[in-house]
Amino acid sequence: MTADPVAEQPSTTDAPPEAPAGPTGADDATSEAALLESNAVTDLLHAGRQRGYVTPKEVEDALVGLPLGVDGPRALGKLLEAEGVETRKQPPPPPKAAPRARKPPADVVVPVSTGD
Repeated sequence: MTADPVAEQPSTTDAPPEAPAGPTGADDATSEAALLESNAVTDLLHAGRQRGYVTPKEVEDALVGLPLGVDGPRALGKLLEAEGVETRKQPPPPPKAAPRARKPPADVVVPVSTGD
């Protein structure tokens, strides 16, 4: 009697299940499209483009109430990064003004050469 070749093969149900492959580019694109439908997110992107940064509080406020999965914040981060917008805890300090030229006090006489 010959052995059944199918019965001798290991069962695939005994193997542990494989972990999911993780988010795909299609999932990210779907999340980004859903984000761009929100006025709060488009306003955030616009403000970020103008200033060059947004705060974490502004990001959180833009995401509140949106029906997004766990990939929503990551997708928003990618959108901000693609637009060159940083997320900062505080606004950057204002640029320092250029130092003014000092004028000599009024009682100081500055000699002038006459070329003699």
